[in-house]
Amino acid sequence: LHQHIASSWILRRERMLPTRILSQVGSRRLGKTSARSSRSCQRQRTFQASSVVPKSSSITLTPSQPCLSGFKRQLSTSSTPTTSISDESTKYLRTIRDYIRFATSHLRSAKVAFGQGSTSATEDAMWLVLGSLNLPLHSADTDLFLDANLTPEEIATVMKNLRRRVEQRIPTGYITNRAVFGNYEFYVDERAIIPRSLIAEILTHEEELPAILPEELTPATIKRCLDVCTGSAALALILADIFPRAKIDGIDISEDALEVAKKNVKEFDAADRVTLIHSDMFGSIEQGTKYDIIVSNPPYVTQKSMDGLPDEFRKEPTLALYGGDDGLKFVETLIKQAPQYLSENGVLIVEGGKQRQQLEKRFPNVPFRWLPTSVGDEDVFMIHKADLKPPKAAAAGPSSVSSSKQSTPPGNMSFHQHAVPTKSQKPKTKKHDNR
Repeated sequence: LHQHIASSWILRRERMLPTRILSQVGSRRLGKTSARSSRSCQRQRTFQASSVVPKSSSITLTPSQPCLSGFKRQLSTSSTPTTSISDESTKYLRTIRDYIRFATSHLRSAKVAFGQGSTSATEDAMWLVLGSLNLPLHSADTDLFLDANLTPEEIATVMKNLRRRVEQRIPTGYITNRAVFGNYEFYVDERAIIPRSLIAEILTHEEELPAILPEELTPATIKRCLDVCTGSAALALILADIFPRAKIDGIDISEDALEVAKKNVKEFDAADRVTLIHSDMFGSIEQGTKYDIIVSNPPYVTQKSMDGLPDEFRKEPTLALYGGDDGLKFVETLIKQAPQYLSENGVLIVEGGKQRQQLEKRFPNVPFRWLPTSVGDEDVFMIHKADLKPPKAAAAGPSSVSSSKQSTPPGNMSFHQHAVPTKSQKPKTKKHDNR
């Protein structure tokens, strides 16, 4: 159950961790960071400027990240810590390395849940201690500080945050207000889901991405992208980094999430490239707007899975997680409504959890292309605009109206049916947070 919910974002984590840190606090040695990772780290805060006209007047901003996007494989659900953390222990600890080791032991003993950015007790302890000390979370320079002694004030901060993590089950990202997302680092707080998505893994594979996208779509030709359920704007900012000539729109129904997104856009100095829009799915997108790429990591947790979430995940906005009883409410909306917003060669890329069989059964005539990720090929799909084109308008008259009423039910629609509600058929909307 939890593997389904949490299997969303590994992104070759090994390539991002400082090797010496892990090896010296008890984890296995990992390979060197790739050249791509190095380039991404160097440019993570610098985006090429482009002539994007900000739509600040249409934004009500606040924080949140994806509509749900993945938790993690290693979920431990014990609700009470097995050990207490006393200040007496600190008299034996001196260095940052000591506190990372100490925190690792307590996180393991307390059986906390991972998957909100970190994948293990060691990694979580690293982010917790380094984040508490305002040190880089994934830089080779971190090695320089491991043997530095902590001041009494720093010790108090680390211990306070460790207790919050263990005793209150608050995710490390919310404690430090920092989240590592691939080779990027974002601001995050309780108003937004902690960013994590397999879509970022796909987008940042520089060598493989051209083989996935239509040949007409290249970094030089892609002019506009949309991140639906942008949350903290993590995917929107990654899109802006990868496609330097493109304008990026990020939409979310959560004003709180957009406030967090606004903070990240400012931090990355990307206000002239990334526009944030308060919108319930496509509701506030201007008619006639076309995107070369639409990505979305919408809420897709089922009711059954929501009932079994560990305490850490319950700290995140429910709107960012819950995708209806079957988890497909917003995924289905994307499939039905995205075609009218895609350019001629555009593609829709969606993360929907481990629901490949359910989607293929519900939409038997839709040519889903399931993209391989580090957790398999059942989580992220892509659909080309050419496979989603609506049929040509039928001749006006009673017969056409009658035939439209007898059209194929939504559950069996092929992509020759454009499921956009008519004025007399307004959709039922439920506020949801978009991760």
